[in-house]
Amino acid sequence: AWEVDGQEVAPGTEITVNGDTVVKAVWKKAQVSVSYDGNGGSGSMDGVTVDKGSKYTVLPNGFTAPDDTQEFKAWEVDG
Repeated sequence: AWEVDGQEVAPGTEITVNGDTVVKAVWKKAQVSVSYDGNGGSGSMDGVTVDKGSKYTVLPNGFTAPDDTQEFKAWEVDG
């Protein structure tokens, strides 16, 4: 987005220019998704959207093991 005279303006918006005008870029944090994969386990866990580069605390496991011979050890993080 852009800022003109203190107002945020979307790209493609027509503005009236009656004098010297500064159009400033408006920046926002890039966001990324964090999702959870049960890797063969059953159940589901909700993903989240976080600001890129921010700290995020990984949630406890919410999946059920694929069978009774396995138990949760740790998350493998890719990304």
